Amino acid sequence: MPVTKSAKKALAQSQKRRVVNDRYRKDLEVAISIFRKKVRKWESVSLDDVNKIYSLVDKAKAKNLLHRNTAARRKSRFMKMYQSTLTK
Repeated sequence: MPVTKSAKKALAQSQKRRVVNDRYRKDLEVAISIFRKKVRKWESVSLDDVNKIYSLVDKAKAKNLLHRNTAARRKSRFMKMYQSTLTK
């Protein structure tokens, strides 16, 4: 447990940040799973769905929840999935 005043404040800050970061991670995971289910079931996937995923990935990257290369790779793969639904 923290002893000094600054350590107590740092603990409180990190706990608040963890809650916010968990929400961003959860939102991203849910959006990704919905998108993948749509692609797997050949349901209509719109460009708005891709834009939503892009936005969430970019926000996660900006908050250092995702590495920049991981974010780029995921965005690339989502676009590839979207394009595969257009061709079939």
